[in-house]
Amino acid sequence: MAGNIPSIPYDRRTPHRFDVVGSFLRPASLKAARRDFEAGRIDRDELTRVEDDVIRDLVAKEKAAGLGVITDGEFRRATWHLDFMWAFDGVGHAPTAAGLPFHDEAAMIDDTYLTGRIGVGHHPFVDHFRFVQALEDERCVAKQTVPAPAQFLEQMIMPMNLEGTRRIYATDEELIDDIAAGYRAVLDELYEAGCRNVQFDDCSWGVCVDARAEQFFGTDAAGLERVKHELLEVNNRALEGLPDDLTVTTHVCRGNFHSTWACSGGYDDVASLLFARENVSAYFLEFDDARSGGFEPLAQVSDGKQVVLGLITTKSPELEDEDEVIARIHDAARYVPLDRLALSPPVRLRVLRDRQQAYRGAAVGQGRARPQGRRAGLEIGATVGIHGISTFIHLIFAMAGPAVTMREREVATLRAMSLVSPRERPDSHADRTRHTPHERVRLSTRGGRGSRRQRPLRAQRRRQSRRAWSQ
Repeated sequence: MAGNIPSIPYDRRTPHRFDVVGSFLRPASLKAARRDFEAGRIDRDELTRVEDDVIRDLVAKEKAAGLGVITDGEFRRATWHLDFMWAFDGVGHAPTAAGLPFHDEAAMIDDTYLTGRIGVGHHPFVDHFRFVQALEDERCVAKQTVPAPAQFLEQMIMPMNLEGTRRIYATDEELIDDIAAGYRAVLDELYEAGCRNVQFDDCSWGVCVDARAEQFFGTDAAGLERVKHELLEVNNRALEGLPDDLTVTTHVCRGNFHSTWACSGGYDDVASLLFARENVSAYFLEFDDARSGGFEPLAQVSDGKQVVLGLITTKSPELEDEDEVIARIHDAARYVPLDRLALSPPVRLRVLRDRQQAYRGAAVGQGRARPQGRRAGLEIGATVGIHGISTFIHLIFAMAGPAVTMREREVATLRAMSLVSPRERPDSHADRTRHTPHERVRLSTRGGRGSRRQRPLRAQRRRQSRRAWSQ
């Protein structure tokens, strides 16, 4: 970590014992520049200059927060996944009329479809990686995130695209051949550029576990099983023949947009394929709410793979209770050894978007000044994930040696929170920034495992965790 704050030793491979998925909320200056570019008020060079500036600023904050991995926050993309596909030959896109259905709204992102056979030349994401790689130092390494091959396949075989896909590819197997070949070409190019850490972002498995999965894919139970096997096949085919020192991980979530979600369901129905047979080194898994299910499917994780537990939510402004998180880690350790577990927020921090304007519009004529309930803290949005980062960095310091003083923990936490400016923080958090991390945790405790009666047991768990995580 920066300054005199001690950090947990890293190697150059991800994941680290505390990590992030890698996407962050876009700064206001970047959003304004993108609007100006789309309106023709600035050119591509000016947009790139703004992107460069905000990425440098983000990386500096990632380092100051003590993260051992740096990313560009996906600041150069319109969406987390489609920009990658648009850079392939044979892929077209156009503004959508209907959007993609989420729980509370439709995501109005471009319709993306095939216009010809898939191929790829130089991919712009390689240039994106090189920019971040130049900002590495001895305590951090750059990670490149890309949508998984399965995500690419899913995009083209969903009912809205299947008819057009069939005009180009007679079978899914032919389509899988070209997607896998394209990915291998991009991964080879990233490797030649010096990239050694790639993360596949994959919502396709989240779709498969939803109760409406057959409807989503326009098939029956047998057809859904075939789709699951094809998703596994295309991911593994893309990984064939890669260098041994290229680490590829998978991040799975259930779709997140404007703080809402697309799918729900535990990992039970996909664990025998995803966890047991996908040829990646680690999984970043969403486990921060009831939609994610329990830890039991982790028993299927094959030997040697790591699991990054997404326990620190980016979906709520409430800070987690430290001892609840420690208890959940020990629950997961019943299925995966503790030395193969790590901790992170579960999803891209960029899913928490500024909804203030939307709520303000909805309030016109209805006398509704601000949202109520869980989303009240999301009205200004950007801080929730940062509070999560501050909490889980403090939590890891509490669990792993060497011992860190309270003052050092507080400095680390506040540095993590500085990823957004004080004026961007919701009013509901203003008082919390004046307390030490332990005092903030107590403010968020509401009984149950966080009650006073549980403190002796919590202290025992913490001591056990420190010993286990420091070995």
